[in-house]
Amino acid sequence: MFKNNIITVTDAAAEHIKKLLGKKKNAIGISVSLVKGGCSGHKYKFDYVYNPKNLLKVQEKEVSVFIDKSAELMIFGTEMHYSTDNISSGFVFNNPNVKAQCGCGESVLI
Repeated sequence: MFKNNIITVTDAAAEHIKKLLGKKKNAIGISVSLVKGGCSGHKYKFDYVYNPKNLLKVQEKEVSVFIDKSAELMIFGTEMHYSTDNISSGFVFNNPNVKAQCGCGESVLI
């Protein structure tokens, strides 16, 4: 199923996804899901997608991001960004559904 309003992808995130996909033969995108874990209850999980069966597809900025259907409502309205600074780099999620976040930023309460 094709959905464009679940998650938005910034230019920086799209460029990083393109780099990641360039290293994985036959991957057609990345998936984003929320799994139970961490101090606050849920952690974002990423995987390469080879077969998008049962995933919701978001096509933006020439990249495909697939969302696990069980996470659709928890991720709805989220902006996915990629940030790099002197200390760390990684995907950053500006998720309006988050009620709390642990101190290290690894997990969220939704």
